[in-house]
Amino acid sequence: MLQRVEGLQHLSRSEIPRARGANIGPALALHRARKQPLILEGAGAEWRAVKLWSPAYLAEIAGDVEVRPSVGLPDTEVPYSLHDKDYRRTMTVRAFVELMRSGDRCYIDQIPVERLPGLSQDYDFTALASDKKAVSLWIGANTRSGLHFDHIDNLFAQLHGAKRVLMAAPEEAYNLHLFPDSHTKSEVAPEHPDLAAHPRFARAAMLQGLLEPGDILFV
Repeated sequence: MLQRVEGLQHLSRSEIPRARGANIGPALALHRARKQPLILEGAGAEWRAVKLWSPAYLAEIAGDVEVRPSVGLPDTEVPYSLHDKDYRRTMTVRAFVELMRSGDRCYIDQIPVERLPGLSQDYDFTALASDKKAVSLWIGANTRSGLHFDHIDNLFAQLHGAKRVLMAAPEEAYNLHLFPDSHTKSEVAPEHPDLAAHPRFARAAMLQGLLEPGDILFV
């Protein structure tokens, strides 16, 4: 995963709780029961995916696979305000990696890892999730993800680069100024919110955390 990490405008923000080493199992069970997020520090650090996967490696082993990334994205903090179809292009993984290297803001979202040959044995979630249903891959450069709601619990593994995460409890939905036509996406630019346009966001209790390679976030 590649994500630009920038300074944040701090309002009401606390750090996402963390666990590491022998504490990961008990802490994850507790936070899963309470429906609360948790960063598992270094839980995937020994995976081949963390040690090997890089844009160059993906281009080498899956370069000819066709994907539909979003490319040429504007520098916006509210990507859900864009029309997705305006930025989608079909290209190979190799061409996408070259685009990343050029400095383009581009993003492959939620591609099933089985579509990229030779990767499925490079990670192991079994110690953290015995009921694993699917594994998808996100690859991006110079991009942000908008505030959104996931309908099911999941584990987000950071494999390459760093990602700054901002989260809010579902009870904060009213303060996140959701799009009128979507109850899962927010209109707010969380790093630099326009409080004149979105005044309730000033009351939102947010959690934040930095994910490094090998860290796993329980959502």
